[in-house]
Amino acid sequence: MEISEKEIAQGRIVTLIGHLDTITAVEIQKKIINLIRSGTKALFIDFNGVEYISSPGIRALILISKSAKDCSAFVCIVNPSKHVEEILEMTGALAFIRIYKDLQTALQPENGN
Repeated sequence: MEISEKEIAQGRIVTLIGHLDTITAVEIQKKIINLIRSGTKALFIDFNGVEYISSPGIRALILISKSAKDCSAFVCIVNPSKHVEEILEMTGALAFIRIYKDLQTALQPENGN
C-alpha cells in the first residue's frame, strides 16, 4: 500500500494506492488517526487507487470515523471505485463514513466540511 499526503486550504488529502487489507489496515488506521489527533479538521481519503478492501480495512475506516467524530473533525472517502463503493454499502460502513464521487463534490460547503 502506498500512502501520500497533500495539504490543501480545506484540510488534508491522504491518497491510498493498493489493497486495504489485513496487512495494511492497521498502518493506515494509525497514520490517519494520528493526523486527526494532531489537529487536522478536514481529511479527504482518496480511494482512486484502492483496488480491494477487506473486513479489517472496513474496520479501520469505522475506527477512523469514530476518532474524527470524537475530535470534531470531518473525514470522508473520495474517488472510490464502483467495486469498493459496493462493498462499503453492503457491509453497512456507509452509516459511519461519508463517501463522495470526487474531491470537488466533497469540498462543497453543504457537505459539512
